[in-house]
Amino acid sequence: MINLTLAKRELISLLRHNENVVGGGIGYATKCNQVTREIAIIIFVGKKLPLSRVELQARIPSAFHSYRVDVVERPRQLSRGCCGRGH
Repeated sequence: MINLTLAKRELISLLRHNENVVGGGIGYATKCNQVTREIAIIIFVGKKLPLSRVELQARIPSAFHSYRVDVVERPRQLSRGCCGRGH
């Protein structure tokens, strides 16, 4: 089985053309807004939508290389210039 870090890198690479994906990582999955003890690949999206509103080619799998995939909404940060002071 492929290790978790390599699986995360591969999945992020496969999702690089999905404009809604803003990043990825490894962490604990959540269910009903509660953190579980299950390690997962976390995919951050700008806007989390109901599956019925996501085009088939833009869908993120619920598992990848037997690891759970958790999708978390995290809007893109606006660039504020150097040191976050708006310069």
